[in-house]
Amino acid sequence: MSSGGPEAGLEARVVVRRGDLALDVSLTAAAGETAVVVGPNGAGKTTVLRVLAGLTANAPEGHVSLAQARLDHLPVEHRPIGVVFQDHLLLPHLSALDNVAYGLRHRRGLGRSAARGVAGDWLERVGLTGRAGARPRQLSGGEAQRVALARALALEPALLLLDEPLAAVDAAARTELRAELHRHLATVAGVRVLVTHDPVDAASLGDRAVVLEAGRVVQVGAMADLALRPATSYVAQLVGTNRWVGRGDGRGGVVVGGVHLDVPVAPAGPTVLVVDPRAVTLAHHRPTGSARNVWRGSIEAVETGAGVARVRVGGLLPVVAEVTTAAAAELALVPGTDIWVAVKAVAITAV
Repeated sequence: MSSGGPEAGLEARVVVRRGDLALDVSLTAAAGETAVVVGPNGAGKTTVLRVLAGLTANAPEGHVSLAQARLDHLPVEHRPIGVVFQDHLLLPHLSALDNVAYGLRHRRGLGRSAARGVAGDWLERVGLTGRAGARPRQLSGGEAQRVALARALALEPALLLLDEPLAAVDAAARTELRAELHRHLATVAGVRVLVTHDPVDAASLGDRAVVLEAGRVVQVGAMADLALRPATSYVAQLVGTNRWVGRGDGRGGVVVGGVHLDVPVAPAGPTVLVVDPRAVTLAHHRPTGSARNVWRGSIEAVETGAGVARVRVGGLLPVVAEVTTAAAAELALVPGTDIWVAVKAVAITAV
């Protein structure tokens, strides 16, 4: 998180009404901060970015200011921005070097030699010195996205916009490119706004998440804070947390989906509960331990990765559990299997 104050940052209200889209989003970010805009398909994420870039018109009541200067009436080419698109949009007839140099010549007014010199430095920074002469069709997806990143960063933008920058990169290259992107973002003194649907990208690249649903901001905060108190079911799914809505009896009991849960503290009336998937225990036989909350379910899906298995259990009270892949194999956790679920009362938080 940067120490740059609001006077050096972004302050915007994006309002777009088009067809089924009714977008009204307020967004602020400090200089040196990466704000990640996340949300389901159709929430308006890319439209927000396009309005900030000047590619989509804002409604009259909307506004975009950067370092207290209004950008609303500036054409795209006069805005102090750099943009990295999902499909990189490199000029096909230019080499990687000249793609990076193009903006330096036309946006910053550098001569051909000076622009190519700066462009060469940036290609070296992103590890593509040996590919300077390659045309876009000769580059891999990861290489093309590195060129697009170099092209944007070379402009030293006051506002860097990134629209799903890793979505078109194959899985094998994504982890490496994500680490590179994180490293390069830290060198940008201006505001960074990144749009993604990937929770890993949001957690690893952003300082703060802005969650959109149906054209509105539903929650703002660090991913870790969102995990503790997810405001909606989508946010809970995004951060990998169980979120249940039930009714408390005012005496430490909450009924959710036909299951009575004991919790440390719960008010009477409508109550939202949050449970970390790592606090959920699965067993083939009814547990006899200290957990007071036990119910039956059926395994619907098992997703594995990085030594961890996320197990989605359906039934009266759907839940996601997280166990090691070794434990999943030992328990033979496969879809269609009936399973006992146990959660200790102290592991359940009423929010």
